[in-house]
Amino acid sequence: MSWQAHSAAGRPQLPGRLDRPPLLGCMAEALSAFAALPAPRLCLDLRTSAHFARAHVPGAAHVDGLDALRSRFSTLPPRGTPFLVVCEAEALADAARVFTPPERWAIVGIVAVGSIDSVAHVPDGATHPVVCLSHDAFAMWPLACATGADARTDEPNLLFAPAPVVARALHTYAPARVDGATCVLDVGCGAGRDLTYWLRHAPRGAQWRATALDRWRAALLRAAQLLQDHALLAPALNGTLGSTRDDSAAPALCEAMLVRTIDVAGHVREGTETLPLAACLPRRAYDVVLLIRFWHMSLLEQLPEIVAPGGIVVISHFVHEPARIVDAVHRAPTSTTFESPPVDARIHVGDVAHLLCIWRTHGAWDVLENVIEPVEDGRPVQSVVVRRNR
Repeated sequence: MSWQAHSAAGRPQLPGRLDRPPLLGCMAEALSAFAALPAPRLCLDLRTSAHFARAHVPGAAHVDGLDALRSRFSTLPPRGTPFLVVCEAEALADAARVFTPPERWAIVGIVAVGSIDSVAHVPDGATHPVVCLSHDAFAMWPLACATGADARTDEPNLLFAPAPVVARALHTYAPARVDGATCVLDVGCGAGRDLTYWLRHAPRGAQWRATALDRWRAALLRAAQLLQDHALLAPALNGTLGSTRDDSAAPALCEAMLVRTIDVAGHVREGTETLPLAACLPRRAYDVVLLIRFWHMSLLEQLPEIVAPGGIVVISHFVHEPARIVDAVHRAPTSTTFESPPVDARIHVGDVAHLLCIWRTHGAWDVLENVIEPVEDGRPVQSVVVRRNR
């Protein structure tokens, strides 16, 4: 039976509130809405690994159950980005409950796969369209792929978006070595989304090796989990923190996850020792340094010691009084008042120019991009890409 025939056989009468719009087995609404999305269509699949392997939407991001999702919420699509959710039929009520309030999530539909008899009550407030399909009907849906060559070569899409300047820098300015590894350092990596995006989309033909640094152990563990989910973490780390040297043929891996704190003078604390930045990193030089939502002038002044000739530095951080920064391109209107981060933790007028003056005492640097742009909530960031001359 095709999925069309399955839906034409009559909309399933689900228990509880599923017999009331808009949860009325909205087969055509949900599936056609997903089919109409521009590529890449985003799909989060919460079924078991066995059911996912049997058939899934190409490019679907797989998380094995709702319990595993709880530590991965930072990797979900941002507000307003449409996506499809696929879950086990018996987990429908819990999945619908997780994705509330509905205005936070642009879900085009929740597809519950399995026996309709196992579908539980859907809670109030779960207003996303719901579809119930048997395992066979789901496997026959034209937008699902069964196991085989297509499934083995299928790579999951990233559900989240990086900082816009990261995507622009990667696709426009990224250096790539032909001899040896091209090295990336993410300082203040947080949950690892920007670094994961970079390694997933980095130009192939070069070998990429990354170091992630953050002061929060919990953030680094989330980053390690995300990198491991996408086969971007060195196997020797096995989802844990630490450092290894990976000389395998893998095209892109993160080989170091380092918990480090930074004092006022810009020195890095490693255990009981306080060291300059260059002394606590596993690589002598980096071709890309990411500084996203991170601004520590004393540490940034040390970057010429670790940036390789031809390497780039990518900065994006909240800015105070953006209208006074006249040497930047202003991309869109931004908020003028906001509380976080505090004023003394923002970029101020003249800060970037002062930093460049210090760097240029160590050689020539070219500004490739300098823009003021809003983040999702309208707060302004200054995004700068600078290249060190060879």
